[in-house]
Parts: sequence; structure tokens; C-alpha cells
Amino acid sequence: MEVLVQQKAMLAEKRRRLDDILRAIEETEQLLEAGRCDWDAIAGVIRVIQMEQKNEWVKKYFTPEQLRKMEELGQSSYSPDARRKLAEGGSGWTEADQQRAQEQWAYVAAEARRLAHAGADPGGPEAQALAKVKTDLLSAFTQGDPEVASGLQRFWEQFRALPKEEQPFDASPYQAGDAGAALLEQAMAIYRERNAGA
Repeated sequence: MEVLVQQKAMLAEKRRRLDDILRAIEETEQLLEAGRCDWDAIAGVIRVIQMEQKNEWVKKYFTPEQLRKMEELGQSSYSPDARRKLAEGGSGWTEADQQRAQEQWAYVAAEARRLAHAGADPGGPEAQALAKVKTDLLSAFTQGDPEVASGLQRFWEQFRALPKEEQPFDASPYQAGDAGAALLEQAMAIYRERNAGA
């Protein structure tokens, strides 16, 4: 039964996206028939179609319900301007980019756990090097924009507030209470303090 529910939800989402494409095409047709060549409308149709094609790979990693939950979290976490910036900055995001990012974040989590297990000093060179890696990853995502960074912080606060079974993906390596996460949090605080004037 659950498989049928997932299939139905996936098809409903596909229909919604196709309806968006059809609506954009119809609006453009009306403008062209009225003799008004609106290049912005035509460019909008192209963008909608490209987004449809580019984001198909995401479905290999997330169920429709997980995607819907992440969309809800994003809508409530980011301002409209921050969402626009994220969409513009991530418009070329590919499956290879996603895999690379997952590998980088997995490295950060594993290294943080290793350092915590070894009793590393959060202010020591290894922990500080890891804090720089995390800072660079976050900066690449937020594009150095304080509004996007603020939205990201709200996203994670809301994510952690969800019951475990409602969280759209497993973020346990980054959850509070994990020794690696605690060490990395301390290392990040030290890193920010040391680099505040930079």
C-alpha cells in the first residue's frame, strides 16, 4: 500500500510540474498571438523546462514526501529574497555536485568523530583545519550572504525540532549530542573567534 501512495504522490508532483510548464507555454502563446513578443516570458518558459529536466536526478535520493518536507522547511526558514538567491546560485547544481557535497560533509562528520574519539583539542591544528573545511562548505552554500546564512540556521533549528520519524533525511552525524558534533561546534567557535578580523 505504501508503494502505491508514494507512486501516486510522485505522479501528482510530476503533474504539478507539467502544469507549470503548460501554463508558462500558454501565457507565452497568448503574448505572441497578441503580437507582443515578450522575451522575458519566453525566457521564463525555458527556465521552467530546464528546471524540470535538471532536477530529475534529485528523485533518486529522496522520496516525494522527503522533498515536500524539505520544501516546507525551506519555505519557513528562508526569506523570499534568500530563496531567490539560493535558486539563482544553485541553478547549475548537478548530481555530481550533490555527490561531491555529500562526500565532503561525510568527511567532516567522520573526521569530527575521529578527533573527538582521539580526545583532540578543539583549538588544535587538526580541529581548526576541519573547522576551516566546514566554514568553506557553508560559505559555498550561503554564497557569503548573511540572509541566506540566517535562513540556513533557521532551517536546521526547525529540522532538529521535528520528531525523528518526520525528519526528511538522516542527519544524525550532525545532531547535537554526538561527540563529534560537540567537538566540531567548539572548534567552529574558536575558528570564528580567531578569524573574526580576517
